[in-house]
Amino acid sequence: MAWTDRLREHVKFVSPSGLEFPPLWKGDEISAEKRLGRHAYPNMDKEVVQDLGMNSREIPLAVYFDGPDNDKESRAFENALYEPETWEVTHPVDGLMRLQLVSYKRPIDPVESGNVTVFETEWIEPADDEDISVVPDPAADVEAAAEAAENAAADMGQDEI
Repeated sequence: MAWTDRLREHVKFVSPSGLEFPPLWKGDEISAEKRLGRHAYPNMDKEVVQDLGMNSREIPLAVYFDGPDNDKESRAFENALYEPETWEVTHPVDGLMRLQLVSYKRPIDPVESGNVTVFETEWIEPADDEDISVVPDPAADVEAAAEAAENAAADMGQDEI
């Protein structure tokens, strides 16, 4: 199966409350940046760099509602954008994603585009619960080490009795 067979005709949004929206989409650029700890020292020309992993992907989606009811459909979409929590978004190229809305713009230009309502949306891809569960907890490690030290000290005291 070729990539053209996997390409979807439009983006599909499902709001946190389950409302579905299938606006048109023509393309955008997904981006991400590395998180870097950069440390400079006196009398040293270069920096020490600590790789802290990747930020969430930033996903802009410019979407278009067209047709005789584009005003009603786009107003319902705009109202749904205020719902808290993440959305399910079926991206035309990348498939199903869970995304968090960052911002949106709705340019209003009925003279030039009266039959189309445009939304310029910005989304990020948040970490999953599974991603968060593998993050080390330094405080728990310290507590475990302290408990192990207390147990070892107690065991040493028992041996002497």
